[in-house]
Amino acid sequence: YAIYSAGWKRENIGSHVVRNNVIHDCGQTGIVGHMGCAFSRIEHNHIYNIGRKQEFWGHEIAGIKFHAPIDTVIENNNIHDCSLGIWLDWQVQGTRITKNLFHKNGRDLMIEVTHGPCLVDDNIFLSHHLIKKTSGSIW
Repeated sequence: YAIYSAGWKRENIGSHVVRNNVIHDCGQTGIVGHMGCAFSRIEHNHIYNIGRKQEFWGHEIAGIKFHAPIDTVIENNNIHDCSLGIWLDWQVQGTRITKNLFHKNGRDLMIEVTHGPCLVDDNIFLSHHLIKKTSGSIW
């Protein structure tokens, strides 16, 4: 309730910057957010060895996993050796995934239950599996 009473605006929600980090050997997720990731920038990070040892089972396992990334930019990240590179889920709209390098992941990208639009441009996808169609998806 507090989120909604404060107003769903940039001044009150999200607007985080995660930049120039080396994130590795995480059992479940490297960078994760739910609603608070709105209006954020995730850029110039090196993310690797996420979810590879299978210590955890289930959902939310990825190099980057966001719910409700509204007007979020994910740019210029090197994401590799992850069970799943980026997983965007629920209320994905106005999000841009651009200029990232994906390699040696179980799968590079999953966009699920999106309300759109979402722009995926100028990325390099080198893993065996790029994207998986999910039920209800427009892909």
